Amino acid sequence: MRDEMEALERQRSRLKRETLSQNPALLDTITLIDQLRQEQQELRKKLRDYDMQNSTYQTILSEYGATSSTSGISDSHYDAEDMDSDEDRLAEAPIFQRVLFRRPLPLDVVMACVKESYESIMAFRAERDFESLDTEVLGWSDKRLLNARSLRFMLSQQFEYVPPSELVYKTWNLLTDFKLYRHMQPRTVALEMLQRVTEDCAIVRLSVSNGDKVHHSILLIARGRIDGGYLITYRSIPLSEGQRQFAASESNYVNLFNWYTFLEKTTPAGIPACEVTFGGCVENQSMEYLRYLMMEVVAGVVRWQTAVGHNKFRLTHG
Repeated sequence: MRDEMEALERQRSRLKRETLSQNPALLDTITLIDQLRQEQQELRKKLRDYDMQNSTYQTILSEYGATSSTSGISDSHYDAEDMDSDEDRLAEAPIFQRVLFRRPLPLDVVMACVKESYESIMAFRAERDFESLDTEVLGWSDKRLLNARSLRFMLSQQFEYVPPSELVYKTWNLLTDFKLYRHMQPRTVALEMLQRVTEDCAIVRLSVSNGDKVHHSILLIARGRIDGGYLITYRSIPLSEGQRQFAASESNYVNLFNWYTFLEKTTPAGIPACEVTFGGCVENQSMEYLRYLMMEVVAGVVRWQTAVGHNKFRLTHG
């Protein structure tokens, strides 16, 4: 028994010596880890600062390099406070915005997107295989193409004695002003101007709450003249392949493609009128959601009527 006790005592002493010899190494390792973490944080801060400076410089170059464009922007002067403000906005921007909209889009890219949108809309309007209720819903006639995963739709109505230019002006203001946009979509929580490309083209970040989630989109909004009237289109900005993969992985990022046309018409009674068509396309959604969305579209277009001052119906009695 005594021999066993002595052996255990020797083992305890040996373990104590090993522990004492290893503690300094352990403490040194922990200290080194803390130092490396601190250096990593400092490097990340420097990288973030460089990214923000680069974004600011790109913005300045875009503004000063666009003198030959038809941007119509007169306040292209940047001072130190403007640059600080740009850096603050970028630092506070959501992650999806920093990935999908790193710098102002060039004018040629924007115009190519607008042209492609117009061609898609005209081709869609020429479709013949529409479904329809064959009756008006709150004054709107409908045409739609609905399948298992996508919905394309148009809602049309004529407004007598209303010039198209009036509705274009009011609709543009609704789509580019946060407080006004909430008249059409009360659940909107943010509508931020990211880039004013020209007087008739802008890029905004739209955020809309849906229950406990907030869905986001970065939209290119453009207006222009077409045969017989005007067109306003608002759709998600064009993305690179890598950005598309990122957007697809973000469950709260929504791709949108909606538009309005305002055409000069004359009723059978000879009354001048503006024919308004609201259309759009939604993809990669369930059939149940698409049917629900169609009713939301009707509610939204009626709210648009009220917002522009030409409502004929109310969604509630009062």
